[in-house]
Amino acid sequence: MRMPRTRARALTLTAALLALGACGGGSHCIEGSSQSCACTDGRMGAQLCGAGGTYGACVCDGPATDASVDALVDPATDASASDTGPSACTTGQSCACEGGAIGYCEGTSCVCDPGPVPCAEDVDWLFLVDTSNSMVEEQVALASELPRLVQVLASGDADGDGTPDFAPVRSLHLGVVTPDLGAGDLSGIPTCAMGFGDDGILRSTGPSCASPHGSNVFEFMSGGATTPDAFADEFACVAQAGTGGCGFEQQLEAPLRALSPSSPTAWTRDGFVPPTFRDGSFGHALDANAGFVREGSVLAITLVSDEDDCSVPDTHLFDFADPRYPAGLNMRCILYPDALYPTQRYVDGLLGLRPHPGLLVYSVIAGMPTGAFPGYDALLADPAMTPRPDPMDMNRIVPACESAGGSAFPARRMVEVARDLDHAGVQTSVSSICESSYETAVSDIVRALVRARSSC
Repeated sequence: MRMPRTRARALTLTAALLALGACGGGSHCIEGSSQSCACTDGRMGAQLCGAGGTYGACVCDGPATDASVDALVDPATDASASDTGPSACTTGQSCACEGGAIGYCEGTSCVCDPGPVPCAEDVDWLFLVDTSNSMVEEQVALASELPRLVQVLASGDADGDGTPDFAPVRSLHLGVVTPDLGAGDLSGIPTCAMGFGDDGILRSTGPSCASPHGSNVFEFMSGGATTPDAFADEFACVAQAGTGGCGFEQQLEAPLRALSPSSPTAWTRDGFVPPTFRDGSFGHALDANAGFVREGSVLAITLVSDEDDCSVPDTHLFDFADPRYPAGLNMRCILYPDALYPTQRYVDGLLGLRPHPGLLVYSVIAGMPTGAFPGYDALLADPAMTPRPDPMDMNRIVPACESAGGSAFPARRMVEVARDLDHAGVQTSVSSICESSYETAVSDIVRALVRARSSC
């Protein structure tokens, strides 16, 4: 969250220093939940939350280089020992496979080879657009790329030479949500209203729109009466979602709430368990956002934000007076990571929305160094991707990158989800929001969509 400058100066250095000293120790978690972890040889494993509310050791499949890890893996119950044999995995959650890949637990089995990706003629594409006060230039830059994006998908002509390079999409659904999920039962929280905020509900209008769209699902049909440019222009005003939203952005929770059904459907994964949200509520895929996600489509999710995710089960992290969190509001989300949902919630939740991981595309345009993508391991190892207080101003996070429009802070949680989904066979891309234009970022996302439809 970015506080107004006058308020930021009022926050004391003493409180920030006390918080730094208090944030060590174990990771509190919900018993039975799991999260991915790094093995000693660079592969990905998994760790389970025990009865004491802390994660156990990282369990890695295959030949272990650490005797303590090797002793934990029982070949009879190792989730990666067989693609179909019994395992200790939990239905609806991801599980570890050989070679660092991630599978999906169906029943008691870890399915590591989902088979070929079926042809998907339709694309359902959700944009998460940050509505914090610093996002004006970024929203304009995104909107400027939409006509080209729709034209390429509708024609299949990626290089503009008049010859299709891939099978055009039959129809395209576009939708927009914001990361504003409100302040729950709290009042007086700067920029955050009580309740559920925008609640992960698809938007049908925006500050620059002349009138609301007839539906919150924007649909383009190839060969229809509407041209790609006219459709893109209509959608662009909604994609420019405005500013003034809740400064505690929940960039991962909002799309999961938007896209999750309250019960298994024909388009969810076998073994799908609907995630629950604040106050025991369910997602909106079958009510407010009904019809956006379709059976047999490629589901694409793009997050556009200049800050990192702060998805929380308890909004009291946002309460300035809560004695559990003595740090200033600007620092709450990075100094108290145990108060946030584990990122595994979003890996499991998003994988559950498609019957095959290859039908999911996840992309991030957010705070990270500019330039060519070096790979997930190298990107996350870059010091710029570690959120930390600025030594010159302990109420400010050190930016991951700078642009003419301002600073962007490390989008570590969103990138970690991209890494883990990539291991699971999802098409992913990540790009810096500080680039001078989003042409390359959008081209990377289109290539990911093409790969997801390579069987067509």
